[in-house]
Amino acid sequence: MAKTPFEIFNWSLDFAPQIGTDGATLISVTAQNAQGADQTATLVGSSPAPAIQPGTSKVVFQIQNGTVGQQYTIRVRISDNTTGERLEGVLKLQVTN
Repeated sequence: MAKTPFEIFNWSLDFAPQIGTDGATLISVTAQNAQGADQTATLVGSSPAPAIQPGTSKVVFQIQNGTVGQQYTIRVRISDNTTGERLEGVLKLQVTN
């Protein structure tokens, strides 16, 4: 996926195929640059805070900022409330002009 530094938008990852709607807990939404440095505060918006939409297994979070030419990895981690399984969704983000 690609974005410009100007863009701010909501994005979602749906874990329903793995978890269904029986309940999940959001563990974290984090971001790292290509060198492995934490970029969560820069790329993942806090207003609104990342959250699971009620009655679903869809995590919604805001993507913002970034440096032109950088590639980032955004990781979304959740836990199934019934089985205890933990799952991770990964989004690759390229910031362009």
